[in-house]
Amino acid sequence: MRGLADPAEYFANRFGDRTGVLRGIGAFFILLFFLIYTSSGLVAGGKLFEAVFGLPYIWAVAVGTLTILLYTAVGASSPWPGRTDCKGL
Repeated sequence: MRGLADPAEYFANRFGDRTGVLRGIGAFFILLFFLIYTSSGLVAGGKLFEAVFGLPYIWAVAVGTLTILLYTAVGASSPWPGRTDCKGL
């Protein structure tokens, strides 16, 4: 089954769900676990900045959040726009 974006879409196609209930349940769990995953990364980054730079924890989390947002906005995994291989780094 090509072209499926996530497990929720797979199960919706597999069981013929035309109401969107399976996709809704899948979206809920994806968002829930993504929230937990992201939160744990921010807590870890906050503790790291607190320990290394001596910043208060709340400021360290804010700096970590801004760093992630800036990194994502600039282009995330590629240092050059439109380039995806990055083998020269």
